[in-house]
Amino acid sequence: MFEILTSEFSYQHSLSILVEEFLQSKELRATVTQMEHHHLFSNILDVLGASQRFFEDLEQRHKAQVLVEDISDILEEHAEKHFHPYIAYCSNEVYQQRTLQKLISSNAAFREALREIERRPACGGLPMLSFLILPMQRVTRLPLLM
Repeated sequence: MFEILTSEFSYQHSLSILVEEFLQSKELRATVTQMEHHHLFSNILDVLGASQRFFEDLEQRHKAQVLVEDISDILEEHAEKHFHPYIAYCSNEVYQQRTLQKLISSNAAFREALREIERRPACGGLPMLSFLILPMQRVTRLPLLM
């Protein structure tokens, strides 16, 4: 339980960096079309919201029972009713990857804005791609943490 709780917290923190540093960047936004922006970030805000609700339920269980033995009911509830944003986000991955590669190779303004953001301390020296793939990694790791 503790490992899932702490990893979900860390995951949310990283998603928040993606949102605050990249998605909400006016400099980056000014270099792409509406469609490119959508392909890059899709419904990441919905994914973040789903993660926050999942974390809140895990945290609530942990507060109620310090030695939690089973959280399968919470995972099942969220997988069935609240994780649909992950399906949409992961389905967009092909467009996301193509768009990112196209922008990096053919859009100098995008490349420069991206480089500046990736240099920020909040990003920890990581490229935007490492933040973009987090939801795909999370859905594959979650069963392993159970």
